[in-house]
Amino acid sequence: ITHSYPHSWRSHEPVIFRATEQWFINVDHNDLRGRALKAIEEIEWVPESGQARIQAMVEQRPDWCISRQRCWGVPIPAFYCKKTGEVLLDVNVVRHVRDLIAKHGSNIWFEWEAKDLVPEGTRVGESGPEDLVKETDIFDVWFESGSSHRAVLREDPALGFPCAVYLEGSDQHRGWFQVSLLTAMAADDQAEHIVMAAPQPFDPSSGGPGPYLEGGDMICYRNHLFVGESDIASNRAGTDWLEAQIAPDYQVHRMPMKGTVLHLLGAMVVVREGLLMLYRDELDCALPGPLRDWEVIEISDAEARAYATVGVSLDEQHYVIPAGLDRVNEELDRRGVEPVPIDFDHVGYWGGCVSCATQAISREP
Repeated sequence: ITHSYPHSWRSHEPVIFRATEQWFINVDHNDLRGRALKAIEEIEWVPESGQARIQAMVEQRPDWCISRQRCWGVPIPAFYCKKTGEVLLDVNVVRHVRDLIAKHGSNIWFEWEAKDLVPEGTRVGESGPEDLVKETDIFDVWFESGSSHRAVLREDPALGFPCAVYLEGSDQHRGWFQVSLLTAMAADDQAEHIVMAAPQPFDPSSGGPGPYLEGGDMICYRNHLFVGESDIASNRAGTDWLEAQIAPDYQVHRMPMKGTVLHLLGAMVVVREGLLMLYRDELDCALPGPLRDWEVIEISDAEARAYATVGVSLDEQHYVIPAGLDRVNEELDRRGVEPVPIDFDHVGYWGGCVSCATQAISREP
């Protein structure tokens, strides 16, 4: 069907355009764009063509719209004067909200009144705490994922900043690589060391002619990295390359797979220290030493295909899981882990999962 006016491919209804106020990051403020371009030249890119690709994108990119109009997500911690509409986005208020969320959880933004979220005596325009209005926009999920390096590398003393390797596919020059670079340069004036393996045609008999790795095949626990080798995605040459890059700081554990599911993340997840969820029939190996004595929640082929292992561990007591996995929920509950079911059928339609749409910004150490 050819339309003379834009239509939704899902509902087949006309798209309504409307102008709305948004939050932006000025990529030229404090020479952020220039500093990012300089950092790109100092980073090692594999393959080398990746440098020119991201360089062109950063040179031409517009200001970054970081706000979204959704009823769930990470809130933008801004407040408004009820009478004048004047906005308050102050570093002291932001840190105050951060500390409250670290202690009470992110739901307080939606459950508490504005006056309970700001420091005592806060004023903006003609409004004191009693008359403040909370921002309803959330952060763009790319801002969340682009900030993950800070939550991980800055919080874990066993790691460090900047990291040695940032690994993803070529499409992430526009996505994760770029937003991680911009947030790092804005906050610390220092970029991650991004290295990307070149995709190569896969030859199962030889492990492939070159390194091939995908993020869904890598699960990290402390200084152990478990890498799935399925004959579909990541190959042995990729694991060899990765081990050469990060040893001896990380110990790489190869986990051959039968190829029933695409990635290791589709067959195994660390729910918390000492507890695994596992589709054992997919593995073509025994569990590696660091995991061998862990308690295991065994799942079926059907449960694996329903993305049971591709959820999000919020902490040791909460696991976000796609809805409809009642037996798995019972197994989690028996072990003191509260399942948090979310209807992600629409994400599953794209072959995705909870983890593809969710990224933790921070958690208590």
